[in-house]
Amino acid sequence: MHNTRMAQMIRKICGIKNTLGRILIGMGFLFLMTSASVAQETEDIPEDHISSDDTENPPEEEDENDDEDITEEKKEPVFQWQLKPGETLEIKKTSRQLIKLNADKIEREVVHRVILDVEEATEDGYKLDARFYSKFYYREKEKSDMVYKEEETHSSRFVLNKNGILDVPDKFYMPNVRNIPFFPEGQELQPGATWDGDGLEIMEFHEKIKVLFNVQYEYAGKETLKGGELDGTFVHKIIFRYPIQYDAKSDHKDEPQKIMGFNTGVLFWSEELHIPYLVIENYKLAVMMKNGDTTEIQIRSKAIYSRIPAQKIDDIQEELAEKNKGNETLIPHQKDKDGNLRITLPGVQFEHNSAALSPEIEKILDEIHSILEKYENVQLRIAGHTDSTGEADYNLRLSENRAKNVAEYMISHSGIPRENISYEGKGHKKPVADNSTPAGRAKNRRVEIIILKK
Repeated sequence: MHNTRMAQMIRKICGIKNTLGRILIGMGFLFLMTSASVAQETEDIPEDHISSDDTENPPEEEDENDDEDITEEKKEPVFQWQLKPGETLEIKKTSRQLIKLNADKIEREVVHRVILDVEEATEDGYKLDARFYSKFYYREKEKSDMVYKEEETHSSRFVLNKNGILDVPDKFYMPNVRNIPFFPEGQELQPGATWDGDGLEIMEFHEKIKVLFNVQYEYAGKETLKGGELDGTFVHKIIFRYPIQYDAKSDHKDEPQKIMGFNTGVLFWSEELHIPYLVIENYKLAVMMKNGDTTEIQIRSKAIYSRIPAQKIDDIQEELAEKNKGNETLIPHQKDKDGNLRITLPGVQFEHNSAALSPEIEKILDEIHSILEKYENVQLRIAGHTDSTGEADYNLRLSENRAKNVAEYMISHSGIPRENISYEGKGHKKPVADNSTPAGRAKNRRVEIIILKK
């Protein structure tokens, strides 16, 4: 086990604000790299998704004498993205990460959540408005109700070609892994078919660098999914592989001397939905800096793609208003400019310099989660705030602890999945009242529960 000082150093190197940390977060959009063998890939697939009969019982082919409508439907390309304007696609990837810095190591869990709003459909593809959220926690001790800390958010707008090619303006960093998966146009794939395509990854050190590579694909036929909305249906299994290598192009001290890695993964493509359904990955990467430091990263991840509706913010707001009627303990709430619903826990119930939850706050949280757990896939971000008394760094830690305590209480007392809850600290930078008065400072010592619209 590493000591606390070493843990802090690794956090600094691999943290989100650091270059290497940004690379790790950025690679969460579609794929990460791995050195796992093809045989290992299927062993890593969760049993609740893949049937035991594998490809032995593929669906029966339609009779050749079917009517014209069915015939025309069969001719529609299977391996093409199909999205509709106005709908929202969610990619939720969870991963376990082992990071080794020289002789020391640290473990963490990460959740990447990508929201893609389809703005427009063109003849060749789709214009997407995207948001990338990343949150994680370090596994310094085993604890079942550990909560994720919100770390970084990116916005982007780009075009997704129906065959998988991305056109991303230079001003956007994300998605930094691009053109995977790529499908050859007009090709009817049979089990064993192979093809290749060019991939691109953007990495950000002292400046952005582009790493090009060639991706090898293999179509492995159909398999049956178990569980989820596609229970009992057949999906197409695609294996992908690519090495990645980068050698320094300049003498800048913050540019890595060498980056080496390899990726092998499995993608399950939904013929019914015309999007990926499940992606299983293992990842291995080595980054060698010019000062001699070497960081090794190993990641095992699972990503699930789904179409999601907007959260029923109005319904939740109505229930909260109804709960407040005739109730001595009010739950202040309002929509923000982005359409999210913000619930403010009364600040006076946080004592000065304390993050402890009072019985009054716990009672309010019980009332809140009794409403929220009725809604499917509700996403919560808990934000902590302080008054202006004390140093900025101290206030930031205090606000984080207040938010974390609320988040952990929600996880342990509600049916909301742990990966749907995260926390962040804002310190004293977002006051809602005058910090020069005791009453104002009490209002600023608060926690907000933000219910995301999507």
